[in-house]
Amino acid sequence: MGRKSWFVKVNYYQSLCGCRFSKGWRKFMKECKVEIGDICLFKLIDERNFVFNVSIVGKNPLAVLL
Repeated sequence: MGRKSWFVKVNYYQSLCGCRFSKGWRKFMKECKVEIGDICLFKLIDERNFVFNVSIVGKNPLAVLL
């Protein structure tokens, strides 16, 4: 996808000690053609603004075995 950017809201749940993507995630998935089973790598590139470089590396070859 090159250098295109998407705004994706991330909700943090302290009770679960985790986070979840919300607003904007579906648009990102659709435009980048992310499918169930795809592996996405998130590299933090700006800690202050919470900006990531995302690489979609394709399907997990082990997923077929599960």
